[in-house]
Amino acid sequence: MLWLALKTLGIGISAFAYLAGLRRWIYQGNLGMGLLAVILVFPALIALTDAYPATLLRALPLVGVGMFAHHYGARILSQIKLLWFTTLSMLVVQGYLACYAHFMLGR
Repeated sequence: MLWLALKTLGIGISAFAYLAGLRRWIYQGNLGMGLLAVILVFPALIALTDAYPATLLRALPLVGVGMFAHHYGARILSQIKLLWFTTLSMLVVQGYLACYAHFMLGR
């Protein structure tokens, strides 16, 4: 019971930290916070969300894309920041799946 409460708390903290880091990057131009959110916090969120309702939080990068669309409007396609964000997010997901396949499935 305590483990479930701690895991739920960890999921909540990591989801909040991820969105806060993205907000600082997109709206305030703090690249360091954005990179910290994408490279460190997002993999932690992926690792913590292993059961069905929580796995929906793995789609939080879509909220980041929405933040980019909100901030840049019609200029969104000319933003290199969005390209970096989506590339890093996909690399994190691919890295997680590769590690999962290697360590958990023994392949």
